[in-house]
Amino acid sequence: MEIQTCSSETLNQPSFMNRPSETDRPETPIITTSPSSSPPSDPMTTQQTSASLQDLISALRTLTNGEKKKENKVAVPNHYDGSPAKASTFLTEVDLYLMANETLYPNDKDKILFTLSYMKEGQAANWMKAKTDEYKKELREKEAEPSDTKPEDQTHVTTWEEFLTDFKKAFRPLDIGTDTRLKMKLLKQNKKHVDEYITEFRLLAADTEYENRALIDHFLAGLHPALLKSCLMQPDQPDTIDKWYNRARKYNNAWLTMIAITGGERSKKPPKTETKVNRISDEEAQEYRRKGLCYKCSKPGHIAKNCQEKPRNEQKKENLKKSTPEDVYHKIRAIYRDFSEEEQTQILDLMEGGGF
Repeated sequence: MEIQTCSSETLNQPSFMNRPSETDRPETPIITTSPSSSPPSDPMTTQQTSASLQDLISALRTLTNGEKKKENKVAVPNHYDGSPAKASTFLTEVDLYLMANETLYPNDKDKILFTLSYMKEGQAANWMKAKTDEYKKELREKEAEPSDTKPEDQTHVTTWEEFLTDFKKAFRPLDIGTDTRLKMKLLKQNKKHVDEYITEFRLLAADTEYENRALIDHFLAGLHPALLKSCLMQPDQPDTIDKWYNRARKYNNAWLTMIAITGGERSKKPPKTETKVNRISDEEAQEYRRKGLCYKCSKPGHIAKNCQEKPRNEQKKENLKKSTPEDVYHKIRAIYRDFSEEEQTQILDLMEGGGF
């Protein structure tokens, strides 16, 4: 078969210039058509146009699918070498990446294969090879399984959760659960912000293997007593640990708002009273003893230790006017109006829950 070559000049010419000249064309009968009739179409041109459209549609479809599955800019996990101390960190890195790229790894198979691909070093490489062979066998058996196989006879394929469980059994320290449970038992909120306490609790909860009820009990035991009281005073009790996190945040914010309103007034302590004893010279002391005068009030009949006269600052304190309930109400109401509607609602909830 002879292949004809064309120069670049010929390729750049319009299609109609590449057609054979009138002298080169074979003689064909002349077809007479009326002015209203259209000229016959060129079948090659129609086929080429159809093919071009199909190519364009395919290209657009590929481009669209590619945009949907674009990888998010999140750091990929570090390669894992099987070190027990790095196991939890590796799983966290994998989880973070998969969360950011859910469209790229939507099912258990994709997640498992992605994780195995980052286990090529040290002891992890041996486990990866064995796990890969095992998983490939399950997939082949599942694919070859007849469609009418009974559910109880179907091949089981490892799920993502089962894979994570196997990983933890293989690489995490055996005593990590015991150590973590002890840390959780000792964890207290004290003066920490509730968000800081929740973050620390979450990190421990991932390794304790506690059920939901046990996590709730330990979480409440570590809360600040005042915040715990506010959370438990409500009639409905959350049934999951995540809902308890949200409730603690809500009432912690209301609690802090309450302190901002009333804490300043209640925390003001009266200044320490100082009993001032008249400073007298030695000569005056002799004169006081001779006349039987009190060193404190300069009056006769008693000594300073038995003096009944109150200091001046205590006398002034008794003369201070005590605030009436109406005065306190107007003062709190004025402060209350400075907060947003959401903060006002939290304040009222806290007052009702705490029996204010």
